[in-house]
Amino acid sequence: MKNNKRHYKIIKNKYDRKKISLDEKKLVGFSVKPRNNVYYSGVEVNRMMLVNRSFIQTVLKKKIKRKLDLYLQYIVNIMDDSEDDSGTTIRFALNDLEKYRSVIKNNYKKYLDKKYVEQLLKKIGLIEHELKVKEYYINQYSMSLQEEHGKSR
Repeated sequence: MKNNKRHYKIIKNKYDRKKISLDEKKLVGFSVKPRNNVYYSGVEVNRMMLVNRSFIQTVLKKKIKRKLDLYLQYIVNIMDDSEDDSGTTIRFALNDLEKYRSVIKNNYKKYLDKKYVEQLLKKIGLIEHELKVKEYYINQYSMSLQEEHGKSR
């Protein structure tokens, strides 16, 4: 059997600020744009293609964990906030959560294990359920206020 793994190595003898590009159509992997805004006098990276499957899984799992932690913190803040009577922040959170679910299903699913994706979608479902329960209570509370206001006439 022939080993079909491709390895790319960029060797730089002197720095002359030339762009280095590889044929991206032949590469199969996950593309990442670094957010690192720290000044560095060396090589400037605008985009990076991750090819190693285990490294892609590690990077995606860390990225997903950070995003889920942000959603959980956001939910805790919404649950503690009793000033929002209209439920618009909850509606925005539900819409954003639905977008994130579609990103996971469409973009990340092919790089992650099926079992991990199922667990992740269950977690998102639980977060969505908690938001819907909070939205339901807000709607019931606003309806009871309207009924009380209507009866006082």
